[in-house]
Amino acid sequence: MRSTLLTIILACGFFLLTSCATVPPEPVIEELQDGSFRISVIYETEWSGQFLTNKLIKKAEIFCEERQQQFEKVQFTVKDNGRFNYAKSEVIFKCIKAK
Repeated sequence: MRSTLLTIILACGFFLLTSCATVPPEPVIEELQDGSFRISVIYETEWSGQFLTNKLIKKAEIFCEERQQQFEKVQFTVKDNGRFNYAKSEVIFKCIKAK
């Protein structure tokens, strides 16, 4: 009886812990109407928006390099919220012809 109860408690605990752990979605680059691109992300487990922005810029640079073009920033938006422990970052950029 005691081992069955312990097994149930451990199984429930494991289920609760694994259901709370989420894998953030991979940021997607979308084209805007003016020909620029946007990439954004919100992470609930990250509190540094600047760290996220650096990761997004790197992804945008690779995106432009694959098109044989250069990354050019248009706008960055960063939001840190330590109180609720999440960060949001958005990068709007263009891929321009290499000089």
